[in-house]
Amino acid sequence: MLKIGMVDHYLDEWHATHYPDLLRAEFAAQKLDMELSMAYGFIDKPDGMTSAEWSRQQKVPLASSLEELSEKCDAVMVMAPSFPEKHLEYASPALKAGKPVYIDKIFAPDEAEGKKIFDLAKAHGAPLFSSSALRFDAAMDDYRAGKGSGAAWTFTCGPNSFEIYAIHQMEMLQTVMGRPERVKAIGNEGGRTLLFDYGGGRFGQMTQMNSLPFQISGSDGGGCRWQKMGDDFFIRLVRAIIRFFRTGEAPVPPRDTLDALAMLTAGAEAMKKQDTWIDV
Repeated sequence: MLKIGMVDHYLDEWHATHYPDLLRAEFAAQKLDMELSMAYGFIDKPDGMTSAEWSRQQKVPLASSLEELSEKCDAVMVMAPSFPEKHLEYASPALKAGKPVYIDKIFAPDEAEGKKIFDLAKAHGAPLFSSSALRFDAAMDDYRAGKGSGAAWTFTCGPNSFEIYAIHQMEMLQTVMGRPERVKAIGNEGGRTLLFDYGGGRFGQMTQMNSLPFQISGSDGGGCRWQKMGDDFFIRLVRAIIRFFRTGEAPVPPRDTLDALAMLTAGAEAMKKQDTWIDV
């Protein structure tokens, strides 16, 4: 049996609360000899469930330490989506043990630290990948397969909150168009638009507004392709994670993840210096 461990800053958060049932449903549907066998939270959530309460609710035993989890599990999911600055610390024991590791978005606080995580994985032969769930939406299938890379203009939109949701659109744009050269931004608390310049007359645009659904549109000069994101991207990501744990083959290259991080960092800087080009 392949045993999966889950690590979080605190276990009472949306991803750690919903992924156990998504994983179990896929284990059953695919008749896989796999289980979520252990979890570890570094602290109890302030004003939330304790790790012990989460364990009883999710029926997942708790590890006594990160080291115990990394030793006893065959693969590790590092969650803590709101604490990317903790991901290197939380992933290190499993990576040093050569275990396959999935790290939730946002992968790292910046490109430099993201590179440290990938370098650590490479040094110990540990398979590693990270992704926004939106990368695995059905609307992105052709783009992930390499189609659409010649797009002259790609537009994405989604809900407000740069800190929480911007990474999704960054990864969508990166999937289609790669890494841009520079970015500029305008916006306020109600929303924002970022324009990415890819050079050669190619541009990517992302817009955030309150309650705006995730969508993507692309043009290669001969027409426009518009698609709204579905409601199954989380289960599609879970399937990719399961496949990764079974094969050790990462579905998202390290360079793609690092490029999306660079876009996120430059985008945040562009919001501070509005209507000014910032290098990516």
